[in-house]
Amino acid sequence: MSIIWFLSEFINIYFKKGVNMSDAKITELTELTDPTGEDLLAVVDDVAGTPIIKKTTIQKIADLFASLTQTLTNKTLTSPVINTPTGDWLESVYPVGCIFISTVSTNPNTVFGFGTWAVFGAGKTLVGLDSGDADFDASEETGGAKTHTLTEAEMPSHNHTLSGLPNNVAGIAWVGSSGTGENTTRTTSTTGSDNAHNNLQPYIVTYMFKRTA
Repeated sequence: MSIIWFLSEFINIYFKKGVNMSDAKITELTELTDPTGEDLLAVVDDVAGTPIIKKTTIQKIADLFASLTQTLTNKTLTSPVINTPTGDWLESVYPVGCIFISTVSTNPNTVFGFGTWAVFGAGKTLVGLDSGDADFDASEETGGAKTHTLTEAEMPSHNHTLSGLPNNVAGIAWVGSSGTGENTTRTTSTTGSDNAHNNLQPYIVTYMFKRTA
């Protein structure tokens, strides 16, 4: 709101009510170069209802504006908008021990202007703490492997079939066997490479930082 707004409303109401203002144009009025609080202004009261032209002082208008200016101390924001979140408020959002995740390598200290931040969790993914599982019951506990070679105990139960050769005939050599003839232990040929297999879940790489101070 401004004095210009009050004057324009005043003029509009006068025209609507048929008041002839040709003898009192604003441009013909003497300029008030040194206004005081006691000087009078014309205002329109009850614009939406039955408008009435009334008077008020510059001081009352100033007091009105002052009453509309409030600080946000201990106030609840119904539609909070924070243009530049810095200072104590942001430090409480990112306390010591918190993790900051980003797709750019900029250190959070450069972004926020506070704290000491260390690169965190290189080559590892994050898992939620589970107090009932010894592998996940402590913060920053590590485990797992990028690759793994199966042991015999980890292989599923299975068998191999020998076929295509006569049985119970002495002197017959078995291809790939450990013995010949009847009642001998026979072993199939070896296959496989004993190489470790990929043990990775689907992933996406980001930068992670931990605030240490």
